[in-house]
Amino acid sequence: MSEQVRNLSWSCSRWQEASGITFRLQKAELWISRKPALAAALKATPTAKVASSAQFLQHIRHRMQHTAAAQAHYGDRRHRQLRWGSFIKRQQAYSAICKTIGGGNSDTIVAYGDAKFSSSCCKGNPSTPTVSLRRKLGHCCQVYNTDEFRISKLCCACKTAMDGMPLPLLGNPGRHAADLF
Repeated sequence: MSEQVRNLSWSCSRWQEASGITFRLQKAELWISRKPALAAALKATPTAKVASSAQFLQHIRHRMQHTAAAQAHYGDRRHRQLRWGSFIKRQQAYSAICKTIGGGNSDTIVAYGDAKFSSSCCKGNPSTPTVSLRRKLGHCCQVYNTDEFRISKLCCACKTAMDGMPLPLLGNPGRHAADLF
């Protein structure tokens, strides 16, 4: 029996393109740019993260003043179709990832990293799936969480700490990373 071990990675940008996030954001930005009054009103909305009730009331008044225009804009047919199309593209992207990893074989074993970090690289970027992807993979293959605690400090063979392991630093062959700690 031959066993096949593969590493697979999808970048954030690849996920955003495949799931339709990039297209949806571009279209929404184009449509809002055609309504400068609404765009200015949305941009001028005071923050809701305030300490006093008077400032929060100012935020609520501003939102209520522009609610009808925002509902008309975001509730029209093209926005509903864009959200539906984005949902379909996201499901297709999940399916593509599961098909790539599992290959249609339900006996495939996937070691899924159990890291608990933010799924988006930087603030303001759309998030990428971590928990939902693990659930989707669980439907088509056998998924096991891999504890990533101290994974870079333990030897994968004997599980002992790799203290003093000489790792050469790039650009300076005489120094080692172990010398820095």
